[in-house]
Amino acid sequence: MNTLFFRRDSTMKQYDGFITVTAEDIGCDPRIPKGAQLLCSEKIKPQNGDYVLVKRGSASPFIRGYFVREDGSILLKSFNKDADSYVASAQALNAAGIMVVIRMEHDFPAASRVVIPEPEKAEGVLPQEHVSASPLPVNNDPAELLTFDEAQALLKVRRTKMYALLRSGELRASKIGKLWRVERASIQQYLAAKTYKN
Repeated sequence: MNTLFFRRDSTMKQYDGFITVTAEDIGCDPRIPKGAQLLCSEKIKPQNGDYVLVKRGSASPFIRGYFVREDGSILLKSFNKDADSYVASAQALNAAGIMVVIRMEHDFPAASRVVIPEPEKAEGVLPQEHVSASPLPVNNDPAELLTFDEAQALLKVRRTKMYALLRSGELRASKIGKLWRVERASIQQYLAAKTYKN
Protein backbone atom coordinates (compact mmCIF):
# COMPACT_ATOMS: atom_id res chain seq x y z
CA MET A 1 0.00 0.00 0.00
CA ASN A 2 1.35 3.42 -0.91
CA THR A 3 1.27 6.39 1.40
CA LEU A 4 2.69 9.85 0.96
CA PHE A 5 6.07 10.45 2.60
CA PHE A 6 8.23 13.54 2.86
CA ARG A 7 11.94 14.17 3.03
CA ARG A 8 12.84 15.93 6.27
CA ASP A 9 15.93 17.72 4.97
CA SER A 10 16.51 20.83 2.90
CA THR A 11 13.31 20.12 0.97
CA MET A 12 11.27 20.80 4.12
CA LYS A 13 11.50 24.43 5.18
CA GLN A 14 9.49 26.07 7.92
CA TYR A 15 8.84 29.77 8.40
CA ASP A 16 6.13 31.88 10.00
CA GLY A 17 3.42 29.21 10.09
CA PHE A 18 4.16 27.87 6.61
CA ILE A 19 6.13 24.80 5.64
CA THR A 20 7.33 23.49 2.30
CA VAL A 21 7.31 19.77 1.71
CA THR A 22 8.41 17.48 -1.12
CA ALA A 23 6.03 14.57 -1.75
CA GLU A 24 7.98 11.31 -1.77
CA ASP A 25 5.34 8.76 -2.74
CA ILE A 26 2.15 8.45 -4.77
CA GLY A 27 -0.63 8.27 -2.17
CA CYS A 28 -2.59 11.08 -3.85
CA ASP A 29 -1.26 10.62 -7.36
CA PRO A 30 -2.24 11.87 -9.92
CA ARG A 31 -3.53 14.95 -8.10
CA ILE A 32 -0.35 15.29 -6.06
CA PRO A 33 2.37 13.37 -7.90
CA LYS A 34 5.60 12.10 -6.39
CA GLY A 35 8.19 14.85 -6.25
CA ALA A 36 5.65 17.68 -6.12
CA GLN A 37 6.68 20.62 -3.96
CA LEU A 38 3.91 21.68 -1.61
CA LEU A 39 3.39 24.81 0.44
CA CYS A 40 1.34 24.11 3.58
CA SER A 41 -0.09 26.30 6.34
CA GLU A 42 -0.81 25.46 9.95
CA LYS A 43 -2.44 28.86 10.50
CA ILE A 44 -5.76 28.21 8.80
CA LYS A 45 -8.49 25.68 9.46
CA PRO A 46 -9.22 23.14 6.73
CA GLN A 47 -12.45 23.45 4.81
CA ASN A 48 -14.43 21.01 2.73
CA GLY A 49 -12.48 20.15 -0.43
CA ASP A 50 -9.03 21.18 0.83
CA TYR A 51 -5.99 18.93 0.75
CA VAL A 52 -4.46 18.37 4.18
CA LEU A 53 -1.15 17.12 5.53
CA VAL A 54 -1.90 14.83 8.49
CA LYS A 55 0.83 14.22 11.05
CA ARG A 56 1.04 10.87 12.83
CA GLY A 57 3.49 11.30 15.68
CA SER A 58 6.82 9.74 14.71
CA ALA A 59 5.28 8.03 11.65
CA SER A 60 5.45 9.60 8.22
CA PRO A 61 2.68 12.14 7.51
CA PHE A 62 0.30 11.72 4.61
CA ILE A 63 -1.90 13.89 2.41
CA ARG A 64 -5.56 13.32 1.69
CA GLY A 65 -8.57 15.27 0.52
CA TYR A 66 -10.55 16.79 3.40
CA PHE A 67 -14.32 16.30 3.25
CA VAL A 68 -16.85 16.94 6.04
CA ARG A 69 -19.53 14.25 6.25
CA GLU A 70 -23.15 14.77 7.31
CA ASP A 71 -22.49 13.37 10.79
CA GLY A 72 -19.64 15.85 11.32
CA SER A 73 -16.85 13.32 10.91
CA ILE A 74 -14.07 13.96 8.41
CA LEU A 75 -13.40 11.81 5.36
CA LEU A 76 -9.71 11.83 4.48
CA LYS A 77 -10.07 10.79 0.86
CA SER A 78 -7.41 9.04 -1.18
CA PHE A 79 -7.18 9.76 -4.91
CA ASN A 80 -5.12 6.67 -5.66
CA LYS A 81 -6.51 3.14 -5.80
CA ASP A 82 -3.42 1.88 -3.97
CA ALA A 83 -3.91 4.15 -0.95
CA ASP A 84 -6.60 4.05 1.71
CA SER A 85 -9.18 6.65 2.67
CA TYR A 86 -9.85 7.25 6.36
CA VAL A 87 -12.61 8.63 8.56
CA ALA A 88 -11.70 10.62 11.68
CA SER A 89 -13.20 13.16 14.03
CA ALA A 90 -12.13 16.79 13.82
CA GLN A 91 -10.88 16.51 17.41
CA ALA A 92 -8.68 13.51 16.59
CA LEU A 93 -7.20 15.30 13.57
CA ASN A 94 -6.47 18.42 15.60
CA ALA A 95 -4.79 16.30 18.26
CA ALA A 96 -2.68 14.51 15.64
CA GLY A 97 -1.72 17.73 13.90
CA ILE A 98 -2.97 18.91 10.55
CA MET A 99 -1.86 21.47 7.99
CA VAL A 100 -3.66 22.70 4.90
CA VAL A 101 -1.95 22.36 1.51
CA ILE A 102 -1.98 25.81 -0.09
CA ARG A 103 -0.06 25.38 -3.30
CA MET A 104 1.59 22.79 -5.48
CA GLU A 105 2.48 23.79 -9.00
CA HIS A 106 -0.79 25.72 -8.87
CA ASP A 107 -2.91 27.11 -6.04
CA PHE A 108 -5.41 24.97 -4.18
CA PRO A 109 -8.70 26.46 -2.89
CA ALA A 110 -7.18 27.33 0.51
CA ALA A 111 -4.72 29.73 -1.15
CA SER A 112 -7.43 32.38 -1.33
CA ARG A 113 -7.57 32.48 2.48
CA VAL A 114 -3.92 33.35 3.22
CA VAL A 115 -1.25 35.81 2.18
CA ILE A 116 1.50 33.77 0.54
CA PRO A 117 5.08 34.99 1.05
CA GLU A 118 6.97 36.21 -1.98
CA PRO A 119 9.79 33.94 -3.23
CA GLU A 120 12.52 36.39 -2.24
CA LYS A 121 11.25 36.26 1.36
CA ALA A 122 11.20 32.47 1.49
CA GLU A 123 13.84 31.07 -0.81
CA GLY A 124 12.84 27.88 -2.56
CA VAL A 125 9.24 28.00 -1.33
CA LEU A 126 7.40 28.77 -4.53
CA PRO A 127 9.07 26.80 -7.30
CA GLN A 128 8.05 28.24 -10.65
CA GLU A 129 10.49 26.62 -13.05
CA HIS A 130 7.64 24.41 -14.25
CA VAL A 131 6.03 27.35 -16.03
CA SER A 132 7.41 28.78 -19.22
CA ALA A 133 7.45 32.53 -19.02
CA SER A 134 5.85 33.93 -22.12
CA PRO A 135 7.86 36.64 -23.87
CA LEU A 136 4.58 38.23 -24.90
CA PRO A 137 2.69 40.75 -22.75
CA VAL A 138 0.29 39.15 -20.28
CA ASN A 139 -3.15 38.78 -21.79
CA ASN A 140 -5.74 39.60 -19.14
CA ASP A 141 -8.71 38.63 -21.32
CA PRO A 142 -10.42 35.81 -19.35
CA ALA A 143 -11.51 34.19 -22.60
CA GLU A 144 -7.87 33.77 -23.61
CA LEU A 145 -6.63 32.34 -20.30
CA LEU A 146 -7.74 28.98 -18.95
CA THR A 147 -7.50 27.41 -15.52
CA PHE A 148 -5.29 24.36 -15.20
CA ASP A 149 -8.34 22.07 -15.12
CA GLU A 150 -9.95 23.77 -18.13
CA ALA A 151 -6.74 23.40 -20.14
CA GLN A 152 -6.39 19.78 -19.08
CA ALA A 153 -9.97 19.02 -20.17
CA LEU A 154 -9.47 20.77 -23.51
CA LEU A 155 -6.28 18.83 -24.22
CA LYS A 156 -7.69 15.57 -22.86
CA VAL A 157 -4.46 14.74 -21.05
CA ARG A 158 -3.58 13.68 -17.54
CA ARG A 159 -2.25 16.09 -14.94
CA THR A 160 1.32 14.76 -15.21
CA LYS A 161 1.26 15.37 -18.98
CA MET A 162 0.09 18.95 -18.35
CA TYR A 163 3.07 19.56 -16.07
CA ALA A 164 5.39 18.10 -18.70
CA LEU A 165 3.95 20.39 -21.40
CA LEU A 166 4.41 23.44 -19.17
CA ARG A 167 7.96 22.46 -18.19
CA SER A 168 8.96 21.84 -21.81
CA GLY A 169 7.59 25.20 -22.96
CA GLU A 170 5.06 23.63 -25.34
CA LEU A 171 2.37 25.40 -23.30
CA ARG A 172 2.66 28.92 -21.89
CA ALA A 173 1.14 30.19 -18.67
CA SER A 174 0.69 33.66 -17.21
CA LYS A 175 0.29 34.62 -13.57
CA ILE A 176 -2.87 36.61 -12.87
CA GLY A 177 -2.91 37.73 -9.26
CA LYS A 178 -1.91 34.65 -7.27
CA LEU A 179 -3.03 32.11 -9.86
CA TRP A 180 -1.47 30.69 -13.01
CA ARG A 181 -3.57 30.59 -16.18
CA VAL A 182 -2.71 28.63 -19.31
CA GLU A 183 -2.78 30.67 -22.52
CA ARG A 184 -5.42 29.46 -24.96
CA ALA A 185 -3.22 30.46 -27.92
CA SER A 186 -0.45 28.10 -26.79
CA ILE A 187 -2.98 25.27 -26.50
CA GLN A 188 -4.21 25.96 -30.04
CA GLN A 189 -0.60 26.01 -31.31
CA TYR A 190 0.14 22.72 -29.56
CA LEU A 191 -2.99 21.05 -30.97
CA ALA A 192 -2.26 22.37 -34.47
CA ALA A 193 1.30 21.05 -34.35
CA LYS A 194 0.09 17.70 -33.04
CA THR A 195 -2.48 17.44 -35.85
CA TYR A 196 0.16 18.35 -38.43
CA LYS A 197 2.54 15.66 -37.12
CA ASN A 198 -0.19 13.04 -37.33
